[in-house]
Amino acid sequence: ASAWGISLHVPGGEPEPPGAASPFGQAVGPQYFETMGTTLREGRFFTDADQAPSSHVAIVDERTAHYFWPQGHALGSCAHLGSDTECAEIVGVVATTARWQITEHQEWYTVYVPLESGSARRVNMMEVRAKGDPTEIVDAIRRAMQSTAPSTPYATVQPLTVRLEPQVRP
Repeated sequence: ASAWGISLHVPGGEPEPPGAASPFGQAVGPQYFETMGTTLREGRFFTDADQAPSSHVAIVDERTAHYFWPQGHALGSCAHLGSDTECAEIVGVVATTARWQITEHQEWYTVYVPLESGSARRVNMMEVRAKGDPTEIVDAIRRAMQSTAPSTPYATVQPLTVRLEPQVRP
């Protein structure tokens, strides 16, 4: 996956919110939502067929759908992402999830695009769902990542519980 600030324009829709509330783009693979346990509210998740440079589809979270499509018609709608003049079709709406801090209220709007689409940026993280104890596969994941991209710097691999633990301490 990768993530970056992105502009979102809906023809005839709400203007983009100013400042810190601007949309946040995230490029994800076809199993990302299932891996992260994200709930699909409407439409569908990405498929392998969406993973192409010519792909013009997107998924938005509920918060984004409610702001940019206040009449409730996000699914099937057009959205211009970044400088892309082609319209991206909204194929799904997912539950809104915490972005950086799980214990703080956040004002983010999230737009997901297929990892291999023309709207995506370089990959800088990967999510893996483990059966059993995730700490047992950390070294195997690191080796697989290094063998796939040998010029990549050392890969940091951490279970999600380790990443979240400092945020949930009393």
